[in-house]
Amino acid sequence: MVTALKGDKDLGMMLKRQRLLAGLTLRQLGAYSGVSPSQMSRIERGEYFPSVRVLRKIAQPLGFSEGELFVFVGYFLT
Repeated sequence: MVTALKGDKDLGMMLKRQRLLAGLTLRQLGAYSGVSPSQMSRIERGEYFPSVRVLRKIAQPLGFSEGELFVFVGYFLT
């Protein structure tokens, strides 16, 4: 398990904002992505940093390409 670091709250807030803009509840996002609502809630609160696998699953339902989300998270440099 990957634990949260200082910048994880920013990522969580951004993901929550994007989920709300997409009009999705945590349950709906879970149904579309296969990521449990409880895990997404922990990510949004900055308690858990998502793995690459989780980011891939949530990117499209949130309206991101994988690459856009990976750049934001810092996996790739622009």
